[in-house]
Amino acid sequence: MRRTAQINRLRAFQRWLKGAESGGTEQYVYELEMWLKSLECYFRVANLPMSEQEVRQITLRDYSEELSVVGDVIFRVSQVCTLLLSEEQVSYSSFANYINNSLKQEYFTDKFLQALLRRQTPDSNLNLLMIS
Repeated sequence: MRRTAQINRLRAFQRWLKGAESGGTEQYVYELEMWLKSLECYFRVANLPMSEQEVRQITLRDYSEELSVVGDVIFRVSQVCTLLLSEEQVSYSSFANYINNSLKQEYFTDKFLQALLRRQTPDSNLNLLMIS
């Protein structure tokens, strides 16, 4: 069953990617991939230009410059997600998030985010990334 679910997700992603190609937004998919991969590697100690002395004192380092860069990247990722989703999807996502959160009974769970996590479609994943 798990394998079937993975295959279905892969097919859904391939259909979504073809839609992005035909819609002229394919370049944003590749830009998003580039930003996410670079963000993943950004804080690996081996990738930071530091001397051995700086590595020994890594916990004392001021990361404010790096965090500023990360903030800019997160802002651009959010913009790209918005460009990849249709205006209706972005509007619906914002409205659904507002409704779910304003009507929720438990303060420790976010029903909208839980629904996005369960769905596992390219659009729901972009919505989740944009909200995050």
